[in-house]
Amino acid sequence: MSDRWLEIEQLSIDYGGTRAVREVSLSVPAGTTLAIVGPSGCGKTSLLRAIAGLVPVAAGRIIAGGDDITSTPPSRRDVGLVPQQYALFPHLTVRGNVEYGLRARKVDPRSRAEVVERLLTFTELTDFADRRPAQLSGGQRQRVALARAMAIEPRVLLLDEPLAALDPQLRGAMRRQLMTLLAASTGVNVMVTHDRHEALSMADHVAVMRAGELVQFGTPRDLWDRPADDFVADFLCAATYVDVEADDRGVHALGGHWTIPHELLQPPSSRGPARLLLRPDSLLLHDAPAPGSVEAVVTHTEFVGESTQVTVDVAGRTLTARSGRPVRRGDRVFVTLSMGTALVQKEKVAA
Repeated sequence: MSDRWLEIEQLSIDYGGTRAVREVSLSVPAGTTLAIVGPSGCGKTSLLRAIAGLVPVAAGRIIAGGDDITSTPPSRRDVGLVPQQYALFPHLTVRGNVEYGLRARKVDPRSRAEVVERLLTFTELTDFADRRPAQLSGGQRQRVALARAMAIEPRVLLLDEPLAALDPQLRGAMRRQLMTLLAASTGVNVMVTHDRHEALSMADHVAVMRAGELVQFGTPRDLWDRPADDFVADFLCAATYVDVEADDRGVHALGGHWTIPHELLQPPSSRGPARLLLRPDSLLLHDAPAPGSVEAVVTHTEFVGESTQVTVDVAGRTLTARSGRPVRRGDRVFVTLSMGTALVQKEKVAA
């Protein structure tokens, strides 16, 4: 086994008699990034803090590089932490902050200087090395916190909502830069986020949590293509599952109100019960009936720049589509599916 693996085994965390995290198990290899994603209160931050050793574990184990660190003090875990607000030392310069962990470990001055200079160059902070945190932008402070955590070359690097403190204009650029920095890590990177775009774009593995439980774990592509349930489909994929029944005439949805031609689906449907995975770009809106269409009423519209997000009521079921043309609340439209809409057989949907 690589000394850089992280394994969580049946981990549970209690707060005042309340179980905040229940029997979470997952494993990630060296050189990869895990994103733990979920709504507020789902337990994702508690799990991150347990890995760091900042909250006690009620049951289960945390293993890093083959070593059981469940009861190991935080300072001896070989874990780096980038807090949400970065927690830089205000009295130290950028160089001093990056150097701090190396000094604490009594690394010799020459080796210490080499590591610091390398990280300052890598994070593009060389020109700011003598500034203090109050003289830096939010993006620069984030890079200092990351360089400080990376300096000790931890087996596990933890990032708590790493982009949450940044304004929207800066977030996209910093996401790309952070991905480059994390790709250079030889350990395991674990980031907590509530943003599905960050989870899907930045991670090699994604763990979706809800109410203290791990709902689904896998690669971003696996979860995107085959979300385990309605919650994952909605929260992570902005999609909706619809139960259908297939026969020789087509695929019947919404209690038989909508019959969809077999050739629109991917893979082609077999007979019997299944589920349609409907994303906003799976639905096409028309002014008049079309082959394979169903009538709907627009209940809400939201202009998002390149298109309008449209909520429609179809036989009592709420679905979301995107439209390149203006529509208004109360409009009657007709909905068809785009070619290649995913059809998931019920028995194959698994966490």
